[in-house]
Amino acid sequence: MVQPVWNTPAGSLGTFPSGSPVSIQLRATPVFPGTSVTFKLLSGSLPQGTDISVSSDGFITGTLGKVSTNTTSQFTIRCTDDAQNIKDRTFSITI
Repeated sequence: MVQPVWNTPAGSLGTFPSGSPVSIQLRATPVFPGTSVTFKLLSGSLPQGTDISVSSDGFITGTLGKVSTNTTSQFTIRCTDDAQNIKDRTFSITI
């Protein structure tokens, strides 16, 4: 059993102005016999906002909420290949 390889480094995905749209592409590579990967929010919480979500193809999108002080959200994303091998990684986004 070989786990997918994360290409997106763990940790901060960046600092963004409040109220701004965000689109971040997470990347991971399947290892044979896997040929594709999907992503899902495993734990933690995405930043406040409108329609902030993680798509199965690894895009974090939506419009960030308005905050009066810097706010950091930490969350873990699970990457699963089509052979059902998993690898988790923790990220954060600061508004």
